[in-house]
Amino acid sequence: MTMLDQVHYQVIHGGLRALAEEMKIAVMRTAYSPIVASGGDMSAGIADHAGRVVAQGQNIPAQLGALPSSFDAMLGSSDRDPRPGDVLIGNDPYLCGSNHINDVALIMPVFVDDDDLIGFVCTRTHWMDIGGATPGSFNARVPDMYAEGLRIPTLLAYSNYEPVRDVWELIFANVRGRTEREWDLRAGFAGCAMGERGLKRLAARTTSSTVSGNGP
Repeated sequence: MTMLDQVHYQVIHGGLRALAEEMKIAVMRTAYSPIVASGGDMSAGIADHAGRVVAQGQNIPAQLGALPSSFDAMLGSSDRDPRPGDVLIGNDPYLCGSNHINDVALIMPVFVDDDDLIGFVCTRTHWMDIGGATPGSFNARVPDMYAEGLRIPTLLAYSNYEPVRDVWELIFANVRGRTEREWDLRAGFAGCAMGERGLKRLAARTTSSTVSGNGP
């Protein structure tokens, strides 16, 4: 494999970091909850075709620290080959690499020409409520994690860019503030969609193999 020269490397590296910041802005402008829209309690990241993190925004450190674990766990546990328009959702600290259950991750594959996988984009937003015994889903007195809130294993939240309604109904039936939570999810998707478009633009400026890590 031909090594990139420093000029091309810096162009691609800078483009990926700028794209992660654009994803963050898309999430914050779409979110209803103040903790995301104003507080910025969220994160965004980009991985190559193998799920290895290559760029992240200047976001919440605890969320970014869990980003590699989420890519490994969620991509490894999905038994469905990624397709354009798919979005995985998960928040389980044990099954999805999340730092706690209020932080819900979305992972979306990015393709060129619908069959060339060049990478993945991810957003993670803090949901103000994820169910459980108390509003806000923080209670140090619960006897076990089942009482803390809804644990979401790796599920398909979007298929062909459309919500998977059965999954949405199951989630929102178990959390408080359905409208705000639904827009937390839609905001995360907006960030992923922004990342998908930007990664495709970057691949068009260079080559898909260079962006994905598959080639020079």
